Amino acid sequence: MDDYYAISASVPWRKKPEPDPYTSLAASIIKLAVEDYIKVLKAQIKAGGNERKAEMLAGERAVLERFFNSEHYALYSALLENEIDKDVLMQQCMMRAREQVEMEKTKKKK
Repeated sequence: MDDYYAISASVPWRKKPEPDPYTSLAASIIKLAVEDYIKVLKAQIKAGGNERKAEMLAGERAVLERFFNSEHYALYSALLENEIDKDVLMQQCMMRAREQVEMEKTKKKK
């Protein structure tokens, strides 16, 4: 039986199996949270000394961080092939946000 799967998987015209809908949903939820988190982090970096804006963004950031630290995130992440550690993910988001802000500053200077 294992040979069947090995051979059928190598046939180029064979249609790829449909992804599990729950896995796709979990991946989409995490992807949206990551995009929103990076967006908020970038806005916080750009806010600088604007206390009112920084306060509003801190609230949005806290909501997203609660999600990453929640049981929901743990469940969604566990459904993925490669479970994503929340702390590593948030750290990577911060690095990405900083990089994007720096790239935007560089583009403005040109």
